[in-house]
Amino acid sequence: MPNLLALIALMLFQPSGAAPDFAIRFDHKGCHYEYIDTFKGTYSHTGATTPVPFVLSDDHRQQLFGAIIAAKVFDLPSRTPGAGSGDPADNLELEVRNSGRHHTVAWSVGSEWLQAEAGRPLRQLHRAILDLLATHPDVKRLPARGDGCYGGPPKVR
Repeated sequence: MPNLLALIALMLFQPSGAAPDFAIRFDHKGCHYEYIDTFKGTYSHTGATTPVPFVLSDDHRQQLFGAIIAAKVFDLPSRTPGAGSGDPADNLELEVRNSGRHHTVAWSVGSEWLQAEAGRPLRQLHRAILDLLATHPDVKRLPARGDGCYGGPPKVR
């Protein structure tokens, strides 16, 4: 019986870190297009001719997972108020998988909801993703991000 209780406790109280199946897809549409897909292990942006391999270090995984949990992504609606409105470059989408759960959230940088206090955790998550990209070695090997407004986003992700 003690082993059964230990097993139940282990199942109920999972570690607070990212699960082995943790993965994201981050799609920043519009002019300054960026696409992270850790499901496939690729990254692309305007200025790159093809996607490049993209791997999160353990530290990056935990930082990103912490920002996702802080933003309560799994509790957000799949489309936040104002998502899809305004300029296409302001529209973002994040898909997250962790411990078998999937959730996708779309938002618009220009929406009133995002600028209000309710949107602050999602703004902080967006900043964490951008900070990760600014320092990530796989991204640093690419040419500088171009302005996709004239040519559109890459055709291959």
